Amino acid sequence: MYKINQLPREFLDVVFDKAKQSRRERRNIDYFNDEIKNKSKPANSQNLYIDEEYTIGYIENLIENGLTILGSRHHSLMKIARYYNHLGYEKEENEKLLIEWMSKQSRDFYKTPEREYLRDIKNIIKFVYENNRGIKGEVRDISINRDEMMEIIKHKEKPKKLLFYALIIHAKRYAINNGEFYMTYEQISESVKISDKTITKYLQELVDDGDLIITRRNFHCSKYMNLPNKYIISNSRINTNNKSEQEYIIKNNVINLNEEYNNCIISLFNKLEVKDMLPTRQYREINKLYKNVV
Repeated sequence: MYKINQLPREFLDVVFDKAKQSRRERRNIDYFNDEIKNKSKPANSQNLYIDEEYTIGYIENLIENGLTILGSRHHSLMKIARYYNHLGYEKEENEKLLIEWMSKQSRDFYKTPEREYLRDIKNIIKFVYENNRGIKGEVRDISINRDEMMEIIKHKEKPKKLLFYALIIHAKRYAINNGEFYMTYEQISESVKISDKTITKYLQELVDDGDLIITRRNFHCSKYMNLPNKYIISNSRINTNNKSEQEYIIKNNVINLNEEYNNCIISLFNKLEVKDMLPTRQYREINKLYKNVV
């Protein structure tokens, strides 16, 4: 015979409390997952968000000035985490910076207990690095002028010219205040159709020529991501803010840079100039295109 005994009230209180806590945690997880689904957009290469609140200038201002709106804590942490990933910080560094930033925020703009926002930071960091989420800088129309194009075509080999051209355009579109930017081999290959082996060879030559500084070389930082090279264009004749009467405008949505390279030469130089500047085979290729110029 089994004997049924009444459970102590204290035991039931513990059970109910754990059930409530479990439901709260489940709601937090569901909320976080919903946030990710709502904000995440699949995209190629470096560009992941079109939302203006994920531009570099916006986030740098957020880091400096902190929270100003109640209820914006989670979204702000997500933005900053993606920004630091964009700059190449590793997970541990990124998490530490987020915690430090939160410690400076006014309690007027968030009500979350420390234990909960620390857990939220861990979840954000996990998502950002497992999915390699960065940010989208302000993609703008940029220009290449005659002096800059001459610095590009002074190199002998066509793939080297195309590589330098692609790096300059990417720098003008995405470089941060100190001139630093990153560009993956995949992005280079997509834009100018050259192989990884060729990219590696001519990157080093551009460094040796004084046109480029590689501030971080590609390395494997975790099982989830391989950090791309970071660069600075060191040729003093390349200026992202310059203006010239003779310049070629490259629209922000242009990806095929092989075609733009040709158009840029045709727009900025006449046939006689090009004949003096290019090797014979390259000149013949360009010369055919002048026939289509009105």
